[in-house]
Amino acid sequence: MKLRNYLLMATVVLAMMQSAVAQNGDTAKELGLMVGYPAPQDKRVDATNWAMYPFNRWGFLNVQRIHNTTNIDNGYGPSIPFERSIQNMDKLTVGLDGDQQFDLRELLEIYNTDAFVVLHKGQLVYERFWNDMTPLSPHWAASTSKSVIGTVAAILIDRGTLDPDAMVKDIIPELSKSGFAKATVRQLLDMSAGTAWDESIEALMNEQSFARQYGAAANSWQIKGYEGGGIMDFLPSVSQERKHGESFLYNSPTVDVLGWVLNRVTGKTLEQNVSDELWRHLGAEGQAIYLIDGAGIAWATGGLSAPVYDFAKFGLLMQQGGLMNGQRVFSSSVTSDIINNGNRDEFINGSHADLYPNGTYRNYWWVKGDADNSFLAKGIYGQYIYVNPTKEVVIVRFASEKTSADRERMKRVENAFQQIADYLNK
Repeated sequence: MKLRNYLLMATVVLAMMQSAVAQNGDTAKELGLMVGYPAPQDKRVDATNWAMYPFNRWGFLNVQRIHNTTNIDNGYGPSIPFERSIQNMDKLTVGLDGDQQFDLRELLEIYNTDAFVVLHKGQLVYERFWNDMTPLSPHWAASTSKSVIGTVAAILIDRGTLDPDAMVKDIIPELSKSGFAKATVRQLLDMSAGTAWDESIEALMNEQSFARQYGAAANSWQIKGYEGGGIMDFLPSVSQERKHGESFLYNSPTVDVLGWVLNRVTGKTLEQNVSDELWRHLGAEGQAIYLIDGAGIAWATGGLSAPVYDFAKFGLLMQQGGLMNGQRVFSSSVTSDIINNGNRDEFINGSHADLYPNGTYRNYWWVKGDADNSFLAKGIYGQYIYVNPTKEVVIVRFASEKTSADRERMKRVENAFQQIADYLNK
């Protein structure tokens, strides 16, 4: 697809973002995506269009058919299904104060939800699936992948294996001339490293932009005719544009640097670290995968696809402060650090203070700063893990929305999470 077509599509996407509520989308099957042998040219999903609506309706559920991937090892233990105490919350009224009110199911359908799972006190209490999604089929997790890596790093810091005050250049000499050189591990984890970055939809749609070249290097959003050498070849070209440690800026390449750091301190691949520290302890029921770049390296910042049930188990591990299936996986200080130790000054000076006026950002988790100590993993097009330790609620949402980051949608959906938690604890 040529550049002018991407720019045209960008215009359409930006116009849709002006709408407070996106319209309910058709399923991949109803849209005719990848139907036929072969599918018609305009209905084919590939590595150049899979992350754009409507192609994402098929692409997010079929990453392993579009990209090269590698598996996360579930370990040798048995898969452990949830205890179930199902109730019907379809008609639960949700909405913002002074805003339109919705039935829960209506809100989820308006925003192209693919899967929605709610746990309360460790039990599965509500689930809904659309768009041919199943409980154990992997779905692209987008930037909720960041929170998985951030948790692994937090575990290693708590254990004393990783020094949060170490500078990047001292761990990765290959980055000693890049903008990351004098950033600390802590500044990577809290996205206060002052490296140049623009992750706007305009940048992502433009084949000539730095962000789009990054996507091509990751193999996550390929450009026809462009051979990406992998993320590690791209990262040394990133420059510094402001002082490290002053303000929060959402900055995806910092996660790839952290993935590199984890390899240097453990000697393990990214997927091995995730398996050893998290996944093999979950009693996982399905297969999680990582998208890999042109050099065969797992894409840390957004490469994870996982079954919704197993993502919910990861959320439950966080909600229970490191306990899972009667075993301690990591110290409770890992989750208490996320909740309590974020840097408010950095966050207030950053780009998302309006979404979370009392919030912080810690170890790639969004911390709301509310009375329930809730925190979130978030990804574009509506991916979520919501963790509420006080009310013992975990919610996982997978979606393939029409817009990448609609703030009105975020406010509505995230407020619905809180209303579900309040309802379950009446």
